[in-house]
Amino acid sequence: MQSAPTDNCEFPGYSKSHALDGHALGLFLVDSLITALIDLSQNEIVDPLVLLDVLRKQEDSMHERLLSNELPVPVSAIYQPKDGTPPDPSIDLEVIWRGPSLCRTGRLPAQSRFLGYTTNTAKVGYIAIRGFEEYDTGIPFENATSPDVARDGFMVLSHYGPEWDRAREECDVLLTPDHKDFFLAHYNHSLVKVSLPNEKERFAYKYDPSSYKGLIVIVFSQCEYGRCRDGDLGPNDYAERKFVMTVNGKNVTELTSAGFDAFILRGEHGFYWQAQTNDGTFEVSFEVLEEGGWIRLSSIILF
Repeated sequence: MQSAPTDNCEFPGYSKSHALDGHALGLFLVDSLITALIDLSQNEIVDPLVLLDVLRKQEDSMHERLLSNELPVPVSAIYQPKDGTPPDPSIDLEVIWRGPSLCRTGRLPAQSRFLGYTTNTAKVGYIAIRGFEEYDTGIPFENATSPDVARDGFMVLSHYGPEWDRAREECDVLLTPDHKDFFLAHYNHSLVKVSLPNEKERFAYKYDPSSYKGLIVIVFSQCEYGRCRDGDLGPNDYAERKFVMTVNGKNVTELTSAGFDAFILRGEHGFYWQAQTNDGTFEVSFEVLEEGGWIRLSSIILF
């Protein structure tokens, strides 16, 4: 077995802001743990297996109430666009909150990445230090901008290197398993697409085309601490046609904000898209028109 790298490396306390973020997250987790332990210590049920069964039934009951109770009114209580515009009444909240959904995400740690669903490959693994991953890690950004990587016409799974993602430094310990990997469409790639679902997703999620309404949401990948590179395009650039999108060959006319960097794709006939074929395939295409520019998507979701 190959040994782990032994190079010295610094832990991610590269700035005061990083350190403060770490402390804040740590305090939240410790507080949650203490609260849970207090609740458990005060519970009348002593047998842990019996207690686990009771808690699972409580969770199932809460989930059932979520699916059966009326949705909150007004609509803005659960759907409020980040830019302050009023919610669009033609968006069916039942679809978003109670209908089936399929999310393809590039971010880690996500089981769909580890199990090969995202990449539709047999590369399966789990959290590992850099250089020892067994799952599909995608292509480093500095290599992913080449036209050659998109010759098959599909959007590229990519990630930034250690200069922008310091947790990816080669080290003999895992600095953090969290990485904001993304799907990349670059000016050099010309037209690239994403097909939803792929074969592994169909099998894993028991995909039933008749259960999905054709509502598609894309989530843009955030820049680290607001430091975006020149050429990194976002949703505001869509109206200026710095990049264009289609669904099954039909133009996306507008990106409707749903908050948290998520945008619902709207076409000439509204928010709901027809599947490309009888098997329920949706093909979302991207083309960057701004020379030297690119877009990065964290996730693509089908409802």
